[in-house]
Amino acid sequence: MKNGVRFAIPFLFLAAGCLSAYAEKVTPPVIAAPPAGVEADYGWYVSQFMDHGKFTPIGPAGDPADVAVSANGQIYSSCNLEGYHTGQGLEPLPGVTPNLMPEALAFALYEVGKVILMGQGEPVRQSLMNDCLPIVQSVWKHGSFLIHQTAFAQQLRGGEIITGKERTLAWAALDIINRAKEEKEITLLAFYSGDAANPRPELQFRDGAVFDGDSAILRAAVPAHFSVDFWPVFPAAAEVDQGDPLGLLRSQEGVFNALVIRGKIGSGQTVRVIFNRAFAPQDTVFWEVEAEGPAVTAEELRGKSFERELQIVKQEHARRAGMVSPFETPDLILNNIYTKAMLDGYFLTRRWDKQYIVFDSVIYRCQWDDGCAKWIYALNLMGDHETAGRLLDTIFARQGLNKPTGTRTFEGCFSDYTNTKGDQARDYKLASWTSGPGWALWTMSQHARLYNDRAWLEQHKRQILEGCQWIIRERNFSREKPDNPCAGLIWGRYVCDLKQDTDGYFTYSDAVCHLGLKSAGQLLADWGYPEGPGLLQESQAYRQDILAAVDRLTDRSSDPWYVPWILHRPEFFHRYFYDVCGPINLVTGGLLPADDERIGHIIRWTIDKIHHGSLEHLITGDNNLGNLMGGTCFYSQDLAVALLELGRVDDFLRILYSLTTAAISHQTLTTTEWGPNTQPHIHSISSLIRIIRTMFIEERGDRLYLLQGVPRRWLEQGQEIKIQQAPTIYGPLSLTTQSNLANNRIDISLTLPDRIGAAPVHLKTRLPNGYQINSVAINDKNHLDFEDEWIILKDIEGDLHIAVMISRL
Repeated sequence: MKNGVRFAIPFLFLAAGCLSAYAEKVTPPVIAAPPAGVEADYGWYVSQFMDHGKFTPIGPAGDPADVAVSANGQIYSSCNLEGYHTGQGLEPLPGVTPNLMPEALAFALYEVGKVILMGQGEPVRQSLMNDCLPIVQSVWKHGSFLIHQTAFAQQLRGGEIITGKERTLAWAALDIINRAKEEKEITLLAFYSGDAANPRPELQFRDGAVFDGDSAILRAAVPAHFSVDFWPVFPAAAEVDQGDPLGLLRSQEGVFNALVIRGKIGSGQTVRVIFNRAFAPQDTVFWEVEAEGPAVTAEELRGKSFERELQIVKQEHARRAGMVSPFETPDLILNNIYTKAMLDGYFLTRRWDKQYIVFDSVIYRCQWDDGCAKWIYALNLMGDHETAGRLLDTIFARQGLNKPTGTRTFEGCFSDYTNTKGDQARDYKLASWTSGPGWALWTMSQHARLYNDRAWLEQHKRQILEGCQWIIRERNFSREKPDNPCAGLIWGRYVCDLKQDTDGYFTYSDAVCHLGLKSAGQLLADWGYPEGPGLLQESQAYRQDILAAVDRLTDRSSDPWYVPWILHRPEFFHRYFYDVCGPINLVTGGLLPADDERIGHIIRWTIDKIHHGSLEHLITGDNNLGNLMGGTCFYSQDLAVALLELGRVDDFLRILYSLTTAAISHQTLTTTEWGPNTQPHIHSISSLIRIIRTMFIEERGDRLYLLQGVPRRWLEQGQEIKIQQAPTIYGPLSLTTQSNLANNRIDISLTLPDRIGAAPVHLKTRLPNGYQINSVAINDKNHLDFEDEWIILKDIEGDLHIAVMISRL
């Protein structure tokens, strides 16, 4: 969200009645929705959206160096602190074709006096090992040669990343196949690209490795019958314009700092050349990072086996993926997408001075409060209570150090959560929003509830209460002004994209703070703490104040009504902010149910009035193939969940599959924020996990909803859906569906959570079109409580076998 408005979205000062004039300027949607009666799926949308993949992270969890592989197989650090100001990733070296990334280990062939970069001519095709692990396999064809590259990275010196100063070791193995009928000679170049200002850094070659100063950075291992030599300039006869050394790379007549590998490959034979490269940790927005000592030796690069290290890294990624993959669907691409998203989230979960922190992305090497809180929630939803707890430890340690601008007090405030040196500049404006304390209290409450972690709550109760008091104290300040139409709300910073009126009263901010206060109060009350009922009373009064302000300022003269997003200037309409952090959060914040009349108008305003009735336009905005500026991308999660709660499953699925094709790279499944920028992105990852989890499981009110958003095709003949030990507020839940349409039945195995008690369970069976439920039996006993597609379970515990007998309509 940080850069979306900065480059493409003009500020609009429009009253609700002026929207029609604005709408005429909006490009009509060009992404086609599925035909009526056809469910959305990945295949429908993937060909309609550009693949925005620019690079793929390949580093270990918490990688301090942000090691990635480019779309052309180059190995480099994707960190770009300058991008912090632009929202964009590293730009390739100017004028070099195909794209050559700065300070990269790049690969090329040398033929007939020309450097042919990997990706020139035929594009590189990429995939992930095991379809979801951040080990990237790149394939490039050139003439008679077929090159398979396998790239991954690991901590150079093993062990756990603790300080954030550790070095990373990247690997690239190139398997080169000669497809010709005769033996072929090959010259392979592996060179260090430098940057635009200095494409020719002074590197040295000794002890079989390339050195930058006193530290080894690059080495190659070649077959016995091949040679490897280091050339500061290759070829030796290349003419270098000292005033424009980059001209050599643009001319494709030579390169700098190259390992030159030469040899012959027999017809149909394969040779493997292995490279490894050491990376130093990168600086962050707030503090510089000095790499751990000692300097890297040639022996450290020489002394490891590619195959052995590949298996170690593969096993570690697979172990972590297995730990946070409770859902298995017939839609294999969706399984891979969410698993890869979780692994990228671990990549962004960093360490600094033994504290756990999280980066928004490799571009924004700091954190934003909402994305951090939602990532902690995602970790808890997917089964990693430990990592979530470590991140919360950092938030507790920083309580009271910062506050959002516009608010008055520091005491008890959860803000600027894990920017661990952000306290050097109090009131850090970009990361610190008024919604932050609410998000913190909400994710803390979920952390305790999802694991029934009463000891954790007891340990942190005092600080949670202090966080609640911050919200109560800050909202009471607004009562000081007589006749304030927003009395009882919190005046403070909205989101960092807004360039004027940045401080004020915003529907989003108060909805989230209400969510946090209510969540904490309900948790404490339910678990017998005397402070709980009082906090619930405060949250109820807060709700009344928010809704009074919203109702007072809503324009009911239009159809649909205009429910404002900015309460101190209700006439100010802004399409972007209305979409991404707008009044739909009245549902998210627990103030209104999705079926409330006001929410209906908000949904109609968003979809019909702004986006021409197109959910696809909602995601992409006016530029469906470029940067996606003006669309909501993953910030549509709140609307998607509201639509699902209304039973609009087909619309929910349109949003889900638009997101997975528009805002996730197609080949290597890397999330983005807006098209090709800020990838991977922790808010997008967390939003994806929330959407997917909600289609399977949702605690809403005092009820548990299961399978409410799954596609009908997942219950086609022979298909299975599996949920394994998924955390819920009632305890772990497991479920398996097996479809046997040929014998007119669906079999469901369900292990209910051990704390389900009297909470009703609503299990939805979205049968393929043309089928209906005839009868239901649970553990061989007839069960009469079902209606349409819903099976209602009350006062039932333990392991259940549910036989759903069906027939054609």
